[in-house]
Amino acid sequence: MRTGTIGAQYDGYAAASGNDPGSAGGYTQGTNRQTYVALEGDFGTVRVGYQYTSLYEVATLSGFTQTSEGMAGGSIAHLWGNGVAGGTRANGIRYISPKLAGAWTVAVDMGSTTGREQTEFVGAVNTADGRSLNKAARTGLHIDYNAGPLRAAFAYTTLDQMLNAQGNNNVAGIGNATANTVLNQFNVYGALTNIAGTAGTTNVGTQTNLSQLAGSYDFGMIKVGATINSGQSTATTTTVATSAVTQAVTNISSRAVSFDMPMGAMNLVGGFNNASTDVGGVAATDWASSQFGLKYNFSKRTLMYGYTGTSTNNLATGTTLKVITGTLIGIDHQF
Repeated sequence: MRTGTIGAQYDGYAAASGNDPGSAGGYTQGTNRQTYVALEGDFGTVRVGYQYTSLYEVATLSGFTQTSEGMAGGSIAHLWGNGVAGGTRANGIRYISPKLAGAWTVAVDMGSTTGREQTEFVGAVNTADGRSLNKAARTGLHIDYNAGPLRAAFAYTTLDQMLNAQGNNNVAGIGNATANTVLNQFNVYGALTNIAGTAGTTNVGTQTNLSQLAGSYDFGMIKVGATINSGQSTATTTTVATSAVTQAVTNISSRAVSFDMPMGAMNLVGGFNNASTDVGGVAATDWASSQFGLKYNFSKRTLMYGYTGTSTNNLATGTTLKVITGTLIGIDHQF
């Protein structure tokens, strides 16, 4: 199974989204955005392999967000919580139903998380991260409704992660808390290049759930869209040496509204959104964003576009990033 999105295939390199192979010391890197085999019939479709998750389909691929997600002002809220709930694409099994009652489609999926493989060893560890246990189990439900100008979708995703303490790659009894235990580092060819780092001292189990609700309606003179993300992530940490247990609960929330208004050959687009988290009832992140843009159709195949947007961190203090702004102008020509 592959573990990344794009870039050349290199054994021993971490998965990353980009045109380079990523940083050394990770898992096997993939070659494109989806790689799967599928069986399709009157019963629906079954896919096995590296593919988009329900999280990503509702957040981005279904067209509920009218603003440009590639820049400030439109790139935070719709994907809020996707990372901690399993990512936008991953290895897994997915079933997609045929069209039900003329407008409904249901999909279920299960698998791991973005950019990683499952690791579980007895008396040995993964040479990349020094862990004998690094697993994740993701399940997702996606319900889609499509009836003319009205579209709506709901997705619910759960993710259970298990991560044990790092240990020495050469020593049995992995996962101990010995302070001077070191981790071996290997290059892309599997050769030992360095001995560095210290052993981890905690085991961590994380349970996450995320609900996504989205919809859009095309009135003809204007198309409006809205998304809501809401979830919770609970991390349970166990100290190896003392067996002491602590918990941290993070609440996840985001809301977004956007529009696309055709005006002859031109379209005016815009939107507002906010995204926040709190840990134990105390605000941890709070972003507010807005974006506006113009799209001009020179012809059926040539589109000129321009966007400007701002994202503001309402909890910024000192040297913490306060404002992200961006302006983008481009031409899209379909050959």
